[in-house]
Amino acid sequence: MPRMSLWSVILGALIIPGACTRQDEPPPAFNEKMTDRSGRGLPPVVLSRHQVDGLPPVGPTRYLKKIEGPAGGGAEAETAGASGEPGGGGAPAIVLNDSDPNALMEQFVELAAAGNLEAISMMLVPEQQPVLKGLAAATRAIEAGLNRMQAALRDKDAALAEQFKAGADGMFTLAPPAPGEEPISVPADAGAFQNGNIENLTVNAVGDDNAEAVFREAGSSEQKRLDLARVDGKWRIKGLPTLPTGDAAAAQIATARAAGAALEEVAAKVENNEIQPANVIQEIFTAHKRLKESPEVTTATEGETPPNEAEPPTGQTAAPAPSPTPAPRSGRTRSGRDPNTEAPTLEEGLGRS
Repeated sequence: MPRMSLWSVILGALIIPGACTRQDEPPPAFNEKMTDRSGRGLPPVVLSRHQVDGLPPVGPTRYLKKIEGPAGGGAEAETAGASGEPGGGGAPAIVLNDSDPNALMEQFVELAAAGNLEAISMMLVPEQQPVLKGLAAATRAIEAGLNRMQAALRDKDAALAEQFKAGADGMFTLAPPAPGEEPISVPADAGAFQNGNIENLTVNAVGDDNAEAVFREAGSSEQKRLDLARVDGKWRIKGLPTLPTGDAAAAQIATARAAGAALEEVAAKVENNEIQPANVIQEIFTAHKRLKESPEVTTATEGETPPNEAEPPTGQTAAPAPSPTPAPRSGRTRSGRDPNTEAPTLEEGLGRS
C-alpha cells in the first residue's frame, strides 16, 4: 500500500504540470532537432493550439459572389481600384453597398473620386449600365491614344502635342482643319461624366423604393441631384445627367470608339515618320470619319450595346431562341447501352467503355 501511494504521487507530479499549461502560452514545436538523411536540420513544425471548444482557430475570410448574385446584401463589380484600369489579374473586386441608398451614395463618392467608371456603371439601373460601360471603354482608348500622340509629337512639334490633352471638363476637342466640318469632341477621362470631388451630400427618402441624392461638386455652387430606385431589392442610381440615351447613346459610343482608334492609327504613322506634323489633324479627321462608319466601330461589343436596340415592337414579346438539340447517336456501347436513352455505366464514366 505505501508503494502504491508513492507511485501515485510520482504520476501526479508528471501529469498535473501538463494539464495546467496555460492556454495562452506559446505552442510547442516539433522536430526542432531532427535532421534529414544528409544531416541537414528539418524546419520546426509549430503545433497550433485548439480553442476551448475543441475546434481549431479560424482566420477571417471574405466571400464574394459574381455580379449576378448577392454577397452580404451587395454585389461584386469585376473592376480594378482607384487607377481606373480594367479588372483582372488578381485586381481586388469591389462589393457594392447597395443595401440602402445612403451606403450606395457614400460609395459613389469614393468611386467618383477614383475615376472608376466601370464600378460606377454597376451602380446604375440596368438600362443605363451598357451606355456607361461602352463610353468608359472608349474613354480609356481615347486617353491612351492622346498619350501616345503627345509622345510621338513631343520632339517634332511641341506646340501641336499640347493640343492632344483633355480639357478641364474631361473632354477632348479638336477643331476641324477646314470650315464646315464638325469638331471632334469626345470624353477623355472620368471627369467628362462626373466631377471626382463631391461635397455636401444629402440623401432623402422618397417613398419606400425611391430616394434622391443632393450634392455639390467642388468648385461649383450649383446643386445637383441624382434619383435612386430600388430594383430587385438593390438600390441603383437612375442615371447620370451627362449620360445620353437611345440613339444619342449609340452615336456617342460610335464617335468615341472611332476617335480612340483614329488617334492610335495616326500616332503610329507619326512614330514611323509616314506623315508630317502639319498633316496630323487632317489625317485624324479622315481616319475618324472612315472608322465611325466601319462595322468594327458601329457594332458595339458585349457589354457596350445601348439599351432597347433589339426591343420587339409594341405589344409583342421576343420569342426565346430555340435551344440546340443534339443529334441522336447511332449504335450501342460495348456494354450494350443505348447512348440516347440510357445513362452511362460507372466503367464508361471512368473511360473504360
